[in-house]
Amino acid sequence: MRRYIILTLIILLLALIAKDFYNKKKLYSKNLQKIEELEKERDVFYSIFSRYFKQHQKYPLDIVDDLINEEESEDLRKQFNMFFKDPFTNSELYHYIPFKNDSGLIVGYCLLSAGADKKINNEQTEPQFLRDINKIKLYKSKSFNYFDFYFGKKDLLVSAIYNKE
Repeated sequence: MRRYIILTLIILLLALIAKDFYNKKKLYSKNLQKIEELEKERDVFYSIFSRYFKQHQKYPLDIVDDLINEEESEDLRKQFNMFFKDPFTNSELYHYIPFKNDSGLIVGYCLLSAGADKKINNEQTEPQFLRDINKIKLYKSKSFNYFDFYFGKKDLLVSAIYNKE
């Protein structure tokens, strides 16, 4: 009798893990699809940042204060907020890391999504030196990995641009 109870518990545990795996894979695929749809509109990212760069001769320090709130149109601000919303967190915007050259000029940026673990692991908020770009912890691929939901310590790259000058 004891064997049957243990066997039943093991089967229930495996069924719960399988259901959890299926639900997380489905959610991950849905969120990744949103990011991939935005990647098709990569020109929008570039045009938003390029327009700012042309006006200020540098990239913004912060996407909320410098980019979104600078817009005078309330509709455009709402559109920017929706465009920069991270689908993996549902409430946060993409994490923005500006890059500076040795003279301190902001010459690039990267936008990061929290990814499967729903946490931003690259928590830099101050501009980083361009030479330190390789220190950012990113997933090597966008494929689903179940363990990333619980042990992921990296982020997904959404967009990046930088001038080496």
